[in-house]
Amino acid sequence: MIPAALLSLGIQLSIVKIDFKDKDVYLASFMRLCIGPVLAYLLILILGVQGVLAQVMLISSAVPTAINTALIAVELNSQPEFATRVVVISTIFSVVTLPVVIFLAKQVLFQ
Repeated sequence: MIPAALLSLGIQLSIVKIDFKDKDVYLASFMRLCIGPVLAYLLILILGVQGVLAQVMLISSAVPTAINTALIAVELNSQPEFATRVVVISTIFSVVTLPVVIFLAKQVLFQ
């Protein structure tokens, strides 16, 4: 399944022009990569989750937008260019944000 999904994304990327000036793409990526972990942390505190489960919840909230988002957008013809751009940009920025969240998860939630 993974090779087929990556092949589909590659085909979509060859069709879509990646525009690095679209502010909405950056906003969507920021919300996914930065606001998502903050909300997950608040939920962890509210629910009282501890240990490894809390770490997994926090780290999984910081992963980039899934390739499935772009594939579903293409299938439903619902802004596939935007979805593809968000997948690409959030994946690029997750190189920085995901290690930070993993570090924080180990420091803050491992008590």
